[in-house]
Parts: sequence; structure tokens; C-alpha cells
Amino acid sequence: GGGGGGGGGGSDVEEGCAQGGGNNAANSSASLAHKKKQAQTIWLLVFVVVIVGMTASITLIVWGSESAHDEQDERFERQAVATVKAIENAWVSFEAANLWIHESCRSTADQASLLAGRIPSCTRQDFHELYLHMKEAFKVNFVAIGWATLILGTERQAVEEDSRDYYAKEYPDFNYSGFVGVEEENSNSVEDENIAPEKILTSLMGPRSQQSFYWPTHYIEPLEGNEWCVDFDMASVTRNEAVQDQDKAFRNWVPLVTERIILPTHNSVSEGYSVFYFHPGIPLPDHSAEPALDAACMAVYIPDVLRAAAVGQADETLTFLYDNEDYHYDEPAFLAGALMEPTAEMEPRLTFQKEVSLETVRSQYHCFVQEITIVARVWTAAVCKAPGTYQADKTYIWLGAALLLLATLGLAFWFLHTHRRAQHINKMQAEAAEEKAALLIESAEKAAKAERDLNEYISHEIRNPIAAALSACSFVGTAVQNHETQLLTQENWATLQDDVQTISSSLHFANDLLRSMIDMHKVATAKMKLKIARVSVLHDVLEPVHTLLNSRDNPFEIQVICVPDELTIETDVIRLRQIMVNLAFNSRKFVQKGFIRLGAQVRQDNKVLLYVQDSGPGIPMEKRNHLFQKYQESLDLLSQGTGMGLCLCKNLCELLGGILELDESYHSGIAGRPGAAFVIKLSCSPISLDAETVSKDMEGSNTILSLVDPSNRGSSSPVATALEQSLCTPEESSLMGDTCSRVSGDCSLLGSSSVLPESNLPNKDETVTNNTITVYEPPENMTVLFVDDDSVLRRLMMRTIKRVAPTWDLYQAANGETALRIVDDTDRPPFDLIFMDQYMASTEKQLLGTEAVRELRAKGVTARIVGLSANDMEEAFISAGADAFLQKPIATKNEEIRREIKRILS
Repeated sequence: GGGGGGGGGGSDVEEGCAQGGGNNAANSSASLAHKKKQAQTIWLLVFVVVIVGMTASITLIVWGSESAHDEQDERFERQAVATVKAIENAWVSFEAANLWIHESCRSTADQASLLAGRIPSCTRQDFHELYLHMKEAFKVNFVAIGWATLILGTERQAVEEDSRDYYAKEYPDFNYSGFVGVEEENSNSVEDENIAPEKILTSLMGPRSQQSFYWPTHYIEPLEGNEWCVDFDMASVTRNEAVQDQDKAFRNWVPLVTERIILPTHNSVSEGYSVFYFHPGIPLPDHSAEPALDAACMAVYIPDVLRAAAVGQADETLTFLYDNEDYHYDEPAFLAGALMEPTAEMEPRLTFQKEVSLETVRSQYHCFVQEITIVARVWTAAVCKAPGTYQADKTYIWLGAALLLLATLGLAFWFLHTHRRAQHINKMQAEAAEEKAALLIESAEKAAKAERDLNEYISHEIRNPIAAALSACSFVGTAVQNHETQLLTQENWATLQDDVQTISSSLHFANDLLRSMIDMHKVATAKMKLKIARVSVLHDVLEPVHTLLNSRDNPFEIQVICVPDELTIETDVIRLRQIMVNLAFNSRKFVQKGFIRLGAQVRQDNKVLLYVQDSGPGIPMEKRNHLFQKYQESLDLLSQGTGMGLCLCKNLCELLGGILELDESYHSGIAGRPGAAFVIKLSCSPISLDAETVSKDMEGSNTILSLVDPSNRGSSSPVATALEQSLCTPEESSLMGDTCSRVSGDCSLLGSSSVLPESNLPNKDETVTNNTITVYEPPENMTVLFVDDDSVLRRLMMRTIKRVAPTWDLYQAANGETALRIVDDTDRPPFDLIFMDQYMASTEKQLLGTEAVRELRAKGVTARIVGLSANDMEEAFISAGADAFLQKPIATKNEEIRREIKRILS
């Protein structure tokens, strides 16, 4: 039974496996069928997409080509119409000129004889001047213009004698032979009798036989090249039926154009034919029944008509002219043909064509043909596409079709790989999401760490000075509240003064820390502007720093070495001095004996090098790699520097185009005192100056040592002390900690913008007399408005100004809107000076200080406006219309207030 059960159990397992295998096989088969069906669907979709793409591409090519051809045909037709119109306009110029000739020379006077009545009233000289004037006026080429008049046979001799006398006098080289014309007697053969009508002038012309009347061209211009035409009898042309019609034209007073003619002037058809154009003028009312007895005549060279029509044409065309009414030919007679090519110049380029029939032109070219009326004749103008012109640009069509086909093929390819791409994309998205999350976490951790480090640094650096200031304030407050000041001994007074000094030093340290951070931000964001000028390294940099270091209790020697003495460069003296002051006072913190050496020299590559060397304990190796990093631990554990001085110096040095380095190989030479040496490698070269320039530079330099008694090392005159104070800029104080305070007292300047003002040194308004400085006094009567939302700052500022300018009238406002209302108050006197804060709270519009300045200027306020802010807003205020800028906190010392007032008012 157990065995049976076991066997049954085994059978069940086997059956289950068999069923499982069957299910797996069924699932696999279904999956394969699904994949096969899916693949078939994809291939079918790909086939449809490819067919659609090819059909669309072919359609685009066909439609685009037709559109391009139609566009070129329309463009050609516009140009052809313009060309035909230009030909008609060119002929109008010849018509106007011929009529002008006739109306200028016709004789209307009542003459005594028939001959006198037919000779023109203008002289030959008048006719010549008329020709010159027409050439200038009509801007077309006149081959020949003339005057033809009816001469009877009895009058021929008189006319010939008149012409012979004139030409013998004016043109002695011209052999005048009398009347000439076409004489049939000049024909010597049967071939001559079959001469084409257009060649009769060049083949049968000779002296004119005696006739009953003549139509000679009595005047002709220009004579050169047209000698054959002088007194040529137009009535002699009997083979040209159009010329035979001249009698009808003269009787009816209508102009006449002949068939084509080859003029003796050209003697060939290299460019085209000519025509004669006669104009009998316009009859007067009392002469309308009489025939015209004279006419202005003109030989028009048809290529000249094409030249005039080609001027100003925009596109290249092949143009032909034909005469439809030439009786000698069964088809229109060829007149001229030319390839007109526009050029950049006003003069077009014409290539004249050989004679060809109109039918041939129509068969060889795509032409626009139009009949035009020339006087009473009908011409045909055929404007054709020149070979290679007006071609449809199919580049973009083929490119578009190719892109369309490629797009469809790409779409088909995309369909083929959709399922693979979907899987791959899903995998990549998952990996990218993981990487992005990791990067976000890493970035957040870095940002949090950077913020935490900054907060810890600021908290650590400011906590101690703030605690010291609070403790000192409590001591001073207790002394004041208990009225102990009257009973204080000299020792207690000294303690109280020390508490005040502690408050001042602590607050200045916090202020200097913030200023250093602002300076570093300026350098990092390229907002710090340099003032490049000529600088004497010895007098403008090294000696002022020497003066700052000089003190009675210095246990070390201060050395200044400058080689050469007159070393001069072009740089920003304020920033270079700031770097040297920082490095020098860093050395001062550590040197207990020995020296501090300030030096400058020229390197072998002709670049300037400055250095600060000392005999201190040196810099530990473990700190050298982080020496120039921001927020480093201060090397001076006792003085508690800001830890940003060397980093700021390095940034300033790079801003000047130089490099700040620690000289690893330096040793002071004193046992146990290896010292440290910082080297500034500038990129500028020294300036070569002559002796006179050096003397002037030395006289104008800010020489400090000249005010110090060299025999009394460690003591300075009052003037030198004042200069030391003026040289201690906020940048230097922020770099030197409380050392600057020990040397020169309170080092911060009122509203300093991190540059050393020139007003810190004695100027033309401050004189030195008996080792004292005459202090600047502000004007007595001024009206001042102080705008700030902080009432405490307003009160302190007004108290400060009252100390140095007690006669000033002071007003205050809590925001820009109130200031605008106060300014509009006509009961108050106009303000001379306005201090404007940037960020001010208000229940109204909340104008920024810069916005308030713009509105004040828009109102026409001319007072001097000074911007105020704890941030660096100088550029914003100046661009808004302010005259100056002060950066908070604002110091309260009288001499600093006077100095800033002087700077603002000047």
C-alpha cells in the first residue's frame, strides 16, 4: 500500500511535470506566434511607410519642378514684356529727335523765291549745335541726321555752289562732288540688277544725273563717316518701294520709315541693318493743303535701338527685331539681334547675332513674340531665353524629396527597432534615474557642506568678537548707570577706555570680515574695476607700507630694497599696496626679532617682481598646501585673523595679471628662524623714464618717509601718524586684523567702497603747518534729507552730521514715497544733499532707493544724491542718477565724516 501510494505520488508529480511542460510549450508557441505576427505587422507597416514616402517624394519632385518652371516662365515673360516696352521707348527717342530737328529748322517766313522758302532758316552752324544738343539730351547714338528739301532742276546749280563754297572753306579735305544718288546706269551686269534692295546704296551710288527735281540731304551731321550722304538725292532710290512712297508721305505730312538698308558708313551687316526715317513735320493750318517741301531725315542703326533698350534691363535675354512689311521678302526681314547681358555698370553688354529668320528663332528658342508699330510700319520683336538662362533651380526640390524619403526610411527604421529601443530606453531611464538621484544627493550634500562650512566659519569668527563687544558694553553700561564715571580713578578710566576700544575692535573685525567677503565676491564675479596708472614702486608702494609697519615697540628691523630706485610700472597702485600691506602685516604677527624685508626688482625676463621676506618661525609644511584657500584656519592663533587675507591677496594678484607664490627655498639666515617669503610676479615690464620725468614723478609721488624722523626710529610726527591712519584702508584692516587698529586707531572709512580714496592723503585743501593738518570744514548752510527705514540709523546719522556741520538743516524720511512727497512740498527749501538707502520697507509701493533716485531726477531735483546700502550697489545708484555712493556701516569719526562730505560735494 505504501509502495502504491508512493508510486501514485510519483505519477502525480510526473503528470504535473508533463502538464507543466505542456503549458510551457503552449506558452512558448503562443509567444512565438505573437512575435511572428508582431514582426509581420511591423514589416507591413514599414512597407506602407516606404511606399508612401516614395510616392510623396516623386509627387514633390514633379509638382516642384512644374512650379519652378512656371515661376521661371513668368519671370521670363515679365522681362520680355519689359524689353519690348524698352524697344518702343527707345524708338520714341528717335521720333522725338527727328521732329525736334524739323521744327527747329523749318522756314515759315514769306520768301521772295521758291528756293529761299525751302532752305531752312537755321544755318549750318545752328544745325551742328542742334546735333550736339540732341546727343546730350536723348542719350542715344545718331548715325546721321540731315535736312532734305525739294530742289527743282533749275535750282540745282545754286545749291551745289552754296555747298561747294561751304565745304571748301570749312572742310578743305572733303572733296564735294555735287548731288549724288542711285544711278541704274552704274549697273554693269545682270547680277547688279538683282542686287538686294538693302545694298543699293553701297553698290549703285554715284553722281546724280540731271532730273526735274531732287530731294537732297542738304545738311548732314556728323560729316565724318557720312560724306556719302552730302546732297544725296533720296528720290533716286527707285528700287526701294518705301522710298518711292515718300511722295505720298510728303503730300500727306506723315512720317516715313524705310525698309532695311546697308549704309555706306557700315558697309556690312556684322551687327545689323539701318533704316531711313523721314519726318515732314506738322503742317500749319494755312499750309495743310500744300505738300511738304522739306523733311528732317535720320539714318537709324537698329543695333543702336537695341543698345538703348538694354539699359536698365534686369535679366539676360536674346532679342531679335524683324520688319513685317518689307515687300521684297515673303517673311519678316531681319533687322538686328543681340544677346543683352546686364552688368554692374550702367552700360550693358551686347553680343550681336548673325542674321537668322524668325521661323528659325521660334524653332530654336523659347520666345515671347509681339508685334510693335514703328511709325506706320509693323515690326516683330522676338525676346527669347538665352541658352543657360531662366533655368529652374531644382536643388531644393531634390533636397526636399531626398529629405522626405530619408525621413520615411528613418521612420521605417524606427518602427523596426521600436520594441528594442523601448526596452533599451526603459533600461537607460532606470539607470539615469538612479544616477540622477545619486548626483542630486551628492550635490545636495556638497551644497549643504559648503553652506555649513560657511556658517560655521562666520559663526566661529564673529562669535568671539561679538561676545567681547557685548561684555565690554555691559561693563561700560554698568559704569554709566551707576554714575561711576565721576569717581573713576585714572586706572579705572584706562579700563573703561580699554572696554570701548574692545567694542570698537570687535565690531571693526566683524565689519572687516564682511568687507573681505565682498571683495572676494567682486574678484570672483569680475566686478572689481582696476585703475591703471603710472606707479613708482618705491615711493608709491614700498615706502607707504614701511610707514605703516613703523612703530615704537617694533622688535625687528624694517628693510626696503628697490632695484633700481626709480623702478616705475603701470598698474593699480591701490590693489598692489593692499597686497603688500597684507603680506607685511602677516609677517609682523610672527616676527619677534630680526627683520621684515620689503623689496622689488626686475627679473631676467624684464618683468617686475615684488617680495615680502621675514625672519619669523616659518610656515609648517602641513599648512602650505592650503595656504591660499578660502576660510582657512588662521596661522595667527592669537591675533585671530579672518582667514581670508591670503586668499584675497592671491585673487587680487591674479586680477592684476600676476602670480602670488610662497618661496619654498627661502631661509632668513637666522638660526631657529627660517622665516617666510611671499613673491609677487607681475606680468608688466618696467617703464623707461628720462631724468626729468623721474624727477617730476618723485615730486608728485606720495612719499611718506620724508615726514618721519629717521634718527628717531619708532616715533613719528603727528603728520606721519595722520598719514598712517589715512593709508590704513578697509581692505588693509580686513587683512591685518586688529594690528591696524594698534597702529592707527580706527581704520575703517565712512562708506568706503573697498578702494583707497585719494582724499585720504593731504590735498590742495589740507595744508601741513608745524606738523599739523588743517582740517576741511563743510559749508555752513545746507539743507539735507536722510532717507532710511531704520529709525536708529537715521538718528545716528543726523547726530553724526550735526557734530561736523551744526548749522545744517536736517530732514528725514522712512521710505522713498515719503521722500518724494517731502521734495514736492513747496513750503520747504530745496534740498542740497539727499542720502538714499536702497532697501526700505513701506506700506505703499515700496520703492527701491534706485527707483526713488530716478523719480527724483525725473522731477528735476538737482541736489547731490548719495546712495546707501550694505551691499555693493554703487553701479546701480550711479546709473540711476546718483552722484556718489556710501557703503554701510557708516563710520562716525569726525575726520572721516568731513573727508566723505568733501568727496561728495566736490
